[in-house]
Amino acid sequence: MSDTVNLTLQEARKLTIDALSANKTDPAVAEIVGQALVNAEVDGQGGHGLSRIPSYTAQTRTGKVDAMPNRKQN
Repeated sequence: MSDTVNLTLQEARKLTIDALSANKTDPAVAEIVGQALVNAEVDGQGGHGLSRIPSYTAQTRTGKVDAMPNRKQN
């Protein structure tokens, strides 16, 4: 069994955006970051691509990174 998964660019973008959006990331920010991660992957820079999703989502969940810049603060 192989650990390799092949996705279309559209599937990779959607997966990335959905993962970020589900983890305290503004949808507009998720679009930008998702596109950057997919572009890095396409450019052969996997260390800066999809492999970053777990760490990015962990950082937003814990509050280390505020990925909701447009929300109103109380």
